[in-house]
Amino acid sequence: MLSLIERIKALGPEEYARRVEALVAEGLDHSDAEAVVDAELIQESPTGFESAERQWFALCADGNLAPLGDHGDYEAADDTARDLGLEVVWLIDGPGATQWAHVINAGTRAPEGQRV
Repeated sequence: MLSLIERIKALGPEEYARRVEALVAEGLDHSDAEAVVDAELIQESPTGFESAERQWFALCADGNLAPLGDHGDYEAADDTARDLGLEVVWLIDGPGATQWAHVINAGTRAPEGQRV
């Protein structure tokens, strides 16, 4: 399975930048736009990108969303964030990040009871 960095490389830097800039043009700041594109790449994965359900992200005090990688649970993701020295405000799993990307991109909510 490919890491997020490998997926970005496969997408190509020009296409990645185009997607990010399109979201910036819609009003997102650059770091949020990158986080949305990263979440979309996870969702687009035909193999589940190391199982999207096991992916974790940290919302940091500086407002950036940091990908933490494949972890089995909250505690493991939290341990990684601490090891990286991140000042974490909130941890979110892959399905949650994908749902946020859907809401940001569509400007709507996911259907009731469904995580996208």
